[in-house]
Amino acid sequence: MADLFKKIIHRIRFDVSCVYRAEDFGDLADQDDIERALVQLVELNVLWPIGEGFLARVRTNRLTNQLMLDAPGGFEQVAHEALDRLGIEWFPGTASAAYQQGSNQIPANTSVRVVGEFQPKITFKNYRIIYE
Repeated sequence: MADLFKKIIHRIRFDVSCVYRAEDFGDLADQDDIERALVQLVELNVLWPIGEGFLARVRTNRLTNQLMLDAPGGFEQVAHEALDRLGIEWFPGTASAAYQQGSNQIPANTSVRVVGEFQPKITFKNYRIIYE
């Protein structure tokens, strides 16, 4: 089990992705062992559940000593990556699109428009994805 734990941590540390599912580690061991190792990683604040069976890489902020997402783009990057992994076609929300086109107003929330009816709940602490 300790060997599996080390293999998962190694893969997470050197992966460009910041969102994971248990199936991503299926080549390392059987499903039960992987799930037990992932639960331990959540308890150790290496990963954090964000919804729909996804786990995101987290770390402790050096200034506030609070848990934060370990992604350069923060929650927005994690939410977009989770939507992509689910195969959901999405577009930036109205505020994000306006900002990308030169508006000075920075979007306060992560909002997206999705094609179809499925709108998964993706959250981290007080952050949540908003569907338009």
